[in-house]
Amino acid sequence: MQRVAILLTEHCWAMHVCLVQDFFHIVNSLLKQESEPPYYQTECIALHRGQVSSATGLKFEATQSVAECTSFDVLVIPGIEGQYLTEDSSDIQHICTWLNDQIIHKTTVIALSTAAYFFAQNPQCNDQLLTTHWAFLNRLQRQFPQAKLTAQHDYLSDDRIMTASSLKGCFYALLHWVAQHHSENFAQYCASYLLVHLEQYIPPLLPQHYHHHDLAVKQVQQKLERDYAQTITLAELAGSFGINERTLTRRFHQATQLSINEYLQQVRLKKAKVLLLQTRLNIQQISIQIGYENANFFIRLFKKTYGMTPAAWRKAQ
Repeated sequence: MQRVAILLTEHCWAMHVCLVQDFFHIVNSLLKQESEPPYYQTECIALHRGQVSSATGLKFEATQSVAECTSFDVLVIPGIEGQYLTEDSSDIQHICTWLNDQIIHKTTVIALSTAAYFFAQNPQCNDQLLTTHWAFLNRLQRQFPQAKLTAQHDYLSDDRIMTASSLKGCFYALLHWVAQHHSENFAQYCASYLLVHLEQYIPPLLPQHYHHHDLAVKQVQQKLERDYAQTITLAELAGSFGINERTLTRRFHQATQLSINEYLQQVRLKKAKVLLLQTRLNIQQISIQIGYENANFFIRLFKKTYGMTPAAWRKAQ
C-alpha cells in the first residue's frame, strides 16, 4: 500500500485537494477492475491536527500533524491563494522548515501550481527548474531571485521533486508517479479514463534521464521531445542553443548517459507505443508520424528494443 500525504495549508485550493483524493480513488477502482487490491491510500496532514480552511472556506480534516506523520511514500502540496504566499506567516515558515527536512531525506514531493513557492525558498532547489502558475510567476521571481522559475511547462520532474503549473500538469505529475509503481500501459489506461490527452500525458517522455542539473541539456531534451517527428541535426541543435557541437555532444551524454541520437530514438519509440495503444493507425502511418519514412527500419528498431514487432506488441496489449 502506497501512502499519499496531502499537505493542507490555510487558504489552499480545495480543487487540488479534491483532485488528488478523487484521482487515487479512481486509480484504486481501476485496479479493482483488474482484480488487483487497492494500492493507494490518501491522508490529509497539516501543521496541526484538525480542520483547515481552503481559499473558498471549504474545510478539510487533517488527521495527523506534520510532526506525527513520519511514514508516507509521496507528499502532495496543493496550491495556495497567491496573496497568502508570504514568509511573514509563522505557519508558512514552520512548514518550509519541515519541508526542507523532507527534501534532505529524499522524500518524493509534488508541488501543485503556486506551491512551487516551497521549493523556490529552499536553497537546495536553486539548480532545479520549477514550473508554477503563470499569474504568480513574476511575483515569485521577485521574491526568490535565486530560484529558476518558469510557467512554460505544465509539469517538470527532477529526481524526487515535481512541480505542476496547471490542472493538466497536476494529472501529468500524478500519472507519472502511478507509472513508476505500475506499468506505463496502466498509467495510459488511467489517463484514458480521466480524459487526459494521451499522447502527451507524461512529459518528460524519458523522466529517468532528467536527473541532472544541466539546464541547457534539459532544454535540448525538451526540444527533442517536442520536435521528434522532424529531421533534427546536431548542427541545428547546437546553433539553436548557442553551444559548440562537440561541447553539446559531451554535455548531453554526461547528463543523460545517452547520445543525442539514442535519446531521439527512445523518444520516437515511446511515441510509437502511445500511438499503437491509442489509435488505429497502421504501422506505416505510425512510422511516418514519429519521423521514420522507412517503416521497415522502424519495425526493426522497435523489435530490437522491445523484443517483438510493433504489430505483435499492439496485439499483446
